[in-house]
This record gives sequence, C-alpha cells and structure tokens, in this order.
Amino acid sequence: GCTNCGCNTNGTASESVSCDEVGQCECKAGFNGTTCDVCKDGFYLINNSTTCTECECDEIGSEGETCDSNGDCSCSEEYTGAKCDSCDAGFTAAGNGECAACGCSTKGTEADAEPCSVEDGQCECKEYVKGTQCDSCVDGYTKLDAENPVGCSKTPGAPAAPEASNITTSSAQ
Repeated sequence: GCTNCGCNTNGTASESVSCDEVGQCECKAGFNGTTCDVCKDGFYLINNSTTCTECECDEIGSEGETCDSNGDCSCSEEYTGAKCDSCDAGFTAAGNGECAACGCSTKGTEADAEPCSVEDGQCECKEYVKGTQCDSCVDGYTKLDAENPVGCSKTPGAPAAPEASNITTSSAQ
C-alpha cells in the first residue's frame, strides 16, 4: 500500500503533502531534506518562523555561506559583524571590501594603544611620532625608539616643538 510522505507543509511548494516515488517532497526555496524540514546551506530558520531566510554572509569576510540560528555568519580572522562585513580590531579597510592588518610600528605607538582606526588605518602615535603606522619622527626629532616614551629624541640644535598651550588662533571679528 501507500505510505505517508510526511512532508513538512511549511517547507513544501504550494504546501503540498505529496512526494515522488523515492519519497522526496517538493521543497520551496530555502528548504531541503526529503520531507523539506530543514533549511538549505546558506539559509536559517528565524525563531519559530516557518520560512528559511538567506544568511547573506559576506563573500570576502565569512568562512562560508552558512550561519547559525540567529543568522550570524562565521567570520575569517580579520572580520567581524553578523554578516562578517566589517574589519575586526587590529585590521583596517584595504579596499575592495578586504581588511588588512594595521601594521602599527611597535616603536612609535603607545604601549596601551587601541588598534588602528578601522576607517583609515591611523595608528595611535606617541607624542613626537607621525605617519599612518607611527613609523617616523616629527620634524626636529630623530631616533625612533620603543624605549622612548615620546617616541623620538629632539635633534641637537633643532628648535623646540610647539607646545599646545603656546599655540594661539586668531579669529576675525
């Protein structure tokens, strides 16, 4: 005699309960399995929902197209965010949606500094250090040194660096 297909009406096309000769139900988009009771790879079932929703993991930042039951994708080391579409701490946007390591100079950055800015890659430089990666001395200073708390030493005979308190601004009245 005939056996019940056991099709999941939430997952079958046109809420069909019929199946083919090998017992495969006709699944709607996003569903998989003989009885259409699981989501396809790249889809997930939202809490108590009857619809498999696409994960939409970022092609570059995620380790695949599958996600967990919250829709969170599994990210590669440099990426973060539910869809793995943002650079993680210690990485900066390198163009084409890719993230690259900050590359901050250990000599020129503060010991307790945050990783570089995700937006522009600017590292947190010591007082007399400049450059996106804090890898060169400001004018009038030389010898970038990790042991130097301000990063660089004053070049003998060079004028003193301006102190913030001595800088004045004029405003047109």
